[in-house]
This record gives sequence, structure tokens and C-alpha cells, in this order.
Amino acid sequence: MVAKKGDNVTIHYYNPEEQEKHNFVLLNPYNITKDLPGGQHAKISFTADKEGIYQYECNYHMPTMTGQLVVLP
Repeated sequence: MVAKKGDNVTIHYYNPEEQEKHNFVLLNPYNITKDLPGGQHAKISFTADKEGIYQYECNYHMPTMTGQLVVLP
């Protein structure tokens, strides 16, 4: 994901797997953790107010379910 500093970011998070639990974890400096039971969806919103590259992941499916948030100036 790529955002500019100050952008409002909204993630539409879907878990289509009925029997699998997933989560979205984006730690410092944003400190977001959202668990998502099977078959559910959620919306995660925050302001990208810190420049840098930050890893997000699903703690239940490491190391394969990861990505990066890049916040540009």
C-alpha cells in the first residue's frame, strides 16, 4: 500500500475463508490490530501521519501473509 503523509487511509478487509481466522497487524507507529473471524469483513481507517516503510502481517499465517505500507512525504 502507498499513501502520502497526511492521507486518510481506509482498508476494506475481507476474510472469505469460513473456517480460518485472520488478523491485520500494523505495529509502530500506528498500533493497529484487527482480528477477523471466518467469513467476516471490516473497515480499518487511520491517518498516515508518519513517513516511512512499515510492515503489516497476519499473525496467524506468518511468514506468508505480509505486506508493506509506504508513506511518502
